[in-house]
Amino acid sequence: MQIEQGVTPQAFFLSSTDYGLFYRAPALFQLIKLWALGRGADVKVLERQDPPSPYVSASSIALTGHEKALRPLPETDIYDYTVAYAKAASNAVHEAGFDRIEIHSAHGWGGNEEGRTRFAREVVDAVVDAIGEDRVDPRPTFAYLVTTLRDKHPKMAYLRVAEPRVSASTDINPNLDENNDFLRQIWNGGEGGEERIFISAGIYTHEMALRTAEDKGGLIAFGRPYISTPDLRVRLQNDIPLAPPDRSTFYKPGNLTPRGYSD
Repeated sequence: MQIEQGVTPQAFFLSSTDYGLFYRAPALFQLIKLWALGRGADVKVLERQDPPSPYVSASSIALTGHEKALRPLPETDIYDYTVAYAKAASNAVHEAGFDRIEIHSAHGWGGNEEGRTRFAREVVDAVVDAIGEDRVDPRPTFAYLVTTLRDKHPKMAYLRVAEPRVSASTDINPNLDENNDFLRQIWNGGEGGEERIFISAGIYTHEMALRTAEDKGGLIAFGRPYISTPDLRVRLQNDIPLAPPDRSTFYKPGNLTPRGYSD
């Protein structure tokens, strides 16, 4: 989600999203992800917007490798982002017909645990007020945030996390003790924990997905294989090999050819 200069929260709809399907027998749900990437945004993508979207964050401290200067947002402008999230969520559910909203929380903001998670927590509160907590699906990164959301919004639809086998667009080999099991334990703990859904993603094979679901419970998400294998569900059910993904065909704005994933 990008907020363009001159666009009021009331006029804001959905300008950049991630879309997915969530199957839980016997129903199929449509999900849409909202995001405001802050200092982690791709400047080239922002500049291609019409009009160009500003490169902003909570401070002027840039991430390593980002040369363009950030414009720090005053607190009043940060509040406008939370309002825009709520408006976008309401439009997605009440006008576009989506069943669930997922909030991407890798904003690249600093500070202590409370400070790093403040924006995500305030966005979740605003979206819950707009559409109800049973439709909100955050993707948090800190145990503090997961605990706070679990306790404050006990009926939240699910928690989806990316295992550390993936770092941005790079595949890595983490140590055996590097995983998101601590988030799983937090999310499924407390009152009503057995009813909360935990979804794990991150370079899963068919065999690995089955083993994880059987040993740890929860659901498994497939991302890149779904792009290269539209009939993913059928192939998994029948143990048919998946088509290997080709990252060079991912996210090609303006692509009008049959090859690649238009974003």
